[in-house]
Amino acid sequence: MQPDERSFRARARGVAHPLGQAGAVFAAQVSYLVTAFGVIWAKFLLNETYSAWIWLAMAVIFVGLFLVQPRPKTALARPGGTGKDAL
Repeated sequence: MQPDERSFRARARGVAHPLGQAGAVFAAQVSYLVTAFGVIWAKFLLNETYSAWIWLAMAVIFVGLFLVQPRPKTALARPGGTGKDAL
């Protein structure tokens, strides 16, 4: 195995493991938050000016993030269950 390939696999594992544990919804929420905070930082650090539409869109994003709540992890079926307990 080449050193570059090992490095790539390690980085891929570093991204895939948290995604597998948290889920795709969490990953999508994080990407929206990164975008929103990038806009906020640009406003304060770089004196960017945005129209009211941008702020309205960000408010819609944050409302959507608030509405999508992760479900508690529950067992789908008991191990070795039969009847109603089985999948």
